[in-house]
Amino acid sequence: MSDWQPKPKVYTLYGFAEGRAIGRVLRRELREAGYINTRFKSRADVFIAHSGGCLLVPKKHNAKLVILVDPPYWPGKHVAKSLIQKIKRDYGHHKEVKNMKRLSAKTGHNGRYFLTTAPRTVRMYKSHKILGFPEPSHGQKIALIRNKHDPFCSPDIANILPQAQHYEFHEFPGEHDDMWHYPKKYIELINSVLK
Repeated sequence: MSDWQPKPKVYTLYGFAEGRAIGRVLRRELREAGYINTRFKSRADVFIAHSGGCLLVPKKHNAKLVILVDPPYWPGKHVAKSLIQKIKRDYGHHKEVKNMKRLSAKTGHNGRYFLTTAPRTVRMYKSHKILGFPEPSHGQKIALIRNKHDPFCSPDIANILPQAQHYEFHEFPGEHDDMWHYPKKYIELINSVLK
């Protein structure tokens, strides 16, 4: 008898002005950790949703685990203020680690996705207006991760988002886009929750 298990399939839901080029490092490290990246929501065992992508998790799905990273929810704070804070922090971080080339490439990708994903952005906006964050069903687990320096996700989200009562909450040190650049701790969380 073999102990063979199928590799879990992961589907990534990108946020505002994000797409596959932004998630390249995450997908590579998921493969190295034994996961399969899928382009089909219906085949996913795991959803990883970032920022506005948290608003696009399908209501009905077969995934066993949903990871919500930095969902955009901060009552009383205008999104324009959050965006300005994020841009300033991105610039400061990339300047500090002397990697302005990566910031330039990321900004180029963001611009391209901003121009090419308008229908998805409209769906995010409509879902945000009705707090369209997912709720678990039939044994599914949902983990919410907030990066400590995220300007879009309230530090009190675990207490003020109505759906959060059903979530496992984690706070990581770092910035809004850390999952794209330093995915190891996110993958470790997936491993621990799936066990």
